[in-house]
Amino acid sequence: MAALIILSLFTAAQVYYSVFIHVAIFVLCYLVCAKEQKYTTAFVSTGIVLCLIFCMMSLMKGYGLAMEHFGLFLHYITWPVLFVFVVHKFDAVEKRKLLLFIVIICLIGDILSLIQLAQNPNISRFLAGDLELSASERLYYQQAGVGGYGYTFSMAFLTFGVVRWLKRTQDKREKALLISFLIINSLYVVNASYTTAIVITLVMAGAAIISGMQSWSRIMVIVLVIVLILVFANPILQFCYELAESMELEWVAKRFGQLITAQENEDMSSLRRYELYKESWDTFALRPIFGAVVDKGDTWGGHSQMLDTMAQYGLFSILLPIFLVYCKNMCCRYIPNFKLTMFYLAFAVFAFIDTITAMQLPVVVCFVVPLIAYMESEGQLNENRDPNLSLGS
Repeated sequence: MAALIILSLFTAAQVYYSVFIHVAIFVLCYLVCAKEQKYTTAFVSTGIVLCLIFCMMSLMKGYGLAMEHFGLFLHYITWPVLFVFVVHKFDAVEKRKLLLFIVIICLIGDILSLIQLAQNPNISRFLAGDLELSASERLYYQQAGVGGYGYTFSMAFLTFGVVRWLKRTQDKREKALLISFLIINSLYVVNASYTTAIVITLVMAGAAIISGMQSWSRIMVIVLVIVLILVFANPILQFCYELAESMELEWVAKRFGQLITAQENEDMSSLRRYELYKESWDTFALRPIFGAVVDKGDTWGGHSQMLDTMAQYGLFSILLPIFLVYCKNMCCRYIPNFKLTMFYLAFAVFAFIDTITAMQLPVVVCFVVPLIAYMESEGQLNENRDPNLSLGS
């Protein structure tokens, strides 16, 4: 449990631990889980093969073993394996303590980020790769706990699990903690100024609320929301733009302004994302079999995991959706699927419109939210906590 807490703490605090430490943790997980059941061993073995394929392709194509290529797939293997290990080895009290610790760490990360954002509203955006920050400035803000791209989007997806937990828990202290987290986390996501993360937070909160409904009720709500968005798209965009302007959210207002302009002109090509997606697609269309050749100047947009992978690896990019579905099945094997279907569907859509290489995302998507869903399915969130339970006990 100590290793899990340390790993969660490093991830939440934006500290990019080395690949070698991650591999050591992965090997330890593999050795422990290999004794548990053959299914886990087969899963991990397949994951290792997929990792090696992508790493060898990266080497052959001249990309080098960057964290984006090597670390991405290790994280999406290790956290599902950790999830299985915790499900088998931790009792209900230990699972709850671990989840509470992670929520508290994320809450601290949100508060630290808000303190810095109050002084400079653009810091979180700059950490996403803006050239206005020097290496020393970037390190300073990361050490100060400011959430960048990966942390912001992982907090958006974490909203789903926390809302589900809040709906089930009977413990007043937990309710207070979870409500505090949702309020402060929402403030952080809004002020971080990632428009997509704000939308995801709203979608995750709504999905968590309706995921417990009966199937026909859930479908009716989803259809109604889609119809309302399509019918009132322009008024909704205009409202969001004016709201962002009134809150002085420069980046968010700019994004909604661009969407309004594109809609009025009926021309999506004016959007930067459209150009980046097209760049990846054009490279894939040019070299559909083996993907881009760096020496020949082939490039990709860097804003769609699926399209970028298609551009980089050609037809071999089919490994990515297969790999992610495998990870999802690993987590859902112990949970009734209806509890996480919408969650993983939203994550799949996200992989098409943005990148999923940030190391914080697998922690939430493949460990924290599945663990909350597992405890919910086992009825372990409905019970009152032991009054003597504390993180230090």
